[in-house]
Amino acid sequence: MKNTHDRPTVPRPPAPDRLTVRGGNPLHGTVTTSGFKHSLVTTVAAACLGQGTARIANCPAIAETGTLAALVEQLGGEARLSGTELTLDPSGIDTAAPDPELSASIHGSVYLAPMLLARFGSVTMPGTGGCRIGGEAQGRRPVSHYVDVLERFGARGRTYDDGGFTVRADGLRACALDLADYWTSRGSGPYHSGATKVALLAAAVARGTSVLDHVYAKPDVLDMVPLLRQAGVDIETPAPGRLVVHGVPDRPAGASRTVLPPDLIEVVTWCCASVLCPEGLTVTGAGMDRAARALAPELAVLRELGVPLETGPDTLTAGPVTTPPAPVDVLVTAGGVFSDSQPFLALLASLAEGTSRIQDTVWTSRFGYAEQLTELGVKLDIRDATVSVHGPWTAAVPGRRLVAGDLRAAAVLLLAALHVPGTTRLEGMGHLARGYADLTAQLVGLGADITEG
Repeated sequence: MKNTHDRPTVPRPPAPDRLTVRGGNPLHGTVTTSGFKHSLVTTVAAACLGQGTARIANCPAIAETGTLAALVEQLGGEARLSGTELTLDPSGIDTAAPDPELSASIHGSVYLAPMLLARFGSVTMPGTGGCRIGGEAQGRRPVSHYVDVLERFGARGRTYDDGGFTVRADGLRACALDLADYWTSRGSGPYHSGATKVALLAAAVARGTSVLDHVYAKPDVLDMVPLLRQAGVDIETPAPGRLVVHGVPDRPAGASRTVLPPDLIEVVTWCCASVLCPEGLTVTGAGMDRAARALAPELAVLRELGVPLETGPDTLTAGPVTTPPAPVDVLVTAGGVFSDSQPFLALLASLAEGTSRIQDTVWTSRFGYAEQLTELGVKLDIRDATVSVHGPWTAAVPGRRLVAGDLRAAAVLLLAALHVPGTTRLEGMGHLARGYADLTAQLVGLGADITEG
């Protein structure tokens, strides 16, 4: 039976846009992570490919969860959240017209396109939301690579200036696709991740056997594989970086259940916060060992910076940091250090004695936080997609008003303000609701002095 709700049934978390931070306080305690945001959006899309009921456990209490649930309902399916488990029944989906307002509020709605195309033969996706990484001047995220991938599977498409696109197909046809075609530099670039996700989703419901090479091998792709297998899609992994997908064009009918790993970027956030914790900081979450494996490049950089780390099945302890961090040189790539992690590593590097350099080959303009950090006395400069951070940061300047232009910048500026003795006022903190269940409340629980307004 079609669910006729056209607005979220899962409440969105509150998102105060203005915060006042009184910094300089040491933090103490333990925190718990939510499920991985990036895996949430892809597993919801994968679950909607079939006819069976899917359960996704450890869903984060962020805006994306409520919005994706609302989109499934608006399209005619059913979505129910019990605690942190989201149950989806996509069998009743009967329209290929996503609500423009809902779609525009998050970026992850774009991954519903392969499902809608396979079911209805045509779909027009409204412009999607998400961060304009690097600030408003950087414009909308690209979508042409999504259309290009779907065209490899037999679709015909066009893009629009508002960030939307239309694709049509008389059934998707399997193909051999080398995802290295979507690198803009060797092994990297901003298109590789999204292209791989759309390719796997399309291959799962295409007629025939698809071979995907040089896949983006991060959890937000790989977490889809067991869910799709449970639903009835035969997927082989004959070699690292290769997936062989035997499509089910009549839509897989099996039930499925998956558990999201701890949010990888939230773990990095807490590792960065550990320098404020004289006794170190323990981060808990079921499957933390999975997160640690996925974060191996970041953890190596953190250890090089001088952050002691100890990992267990469900815990990661960072710190205590007893000596100034050491300077580092970091290369951010699609298969290595996440671009999302880059701002946090830059903040830690500001405390090092010497110059650190972090080059981002994924989102080459993801430095919207940098100018705001200079307001607090951090010395850095940006050239050729590289931020050079000149430490140690000692001139912590209170009384500043900072404005965050994206999600990760908001988190970094909040942590930076906690380093500054005195009062800092922050705006743009509403971005946090799209990536953290309640970062502010967790920091207050550790002893931070943060108030709204």
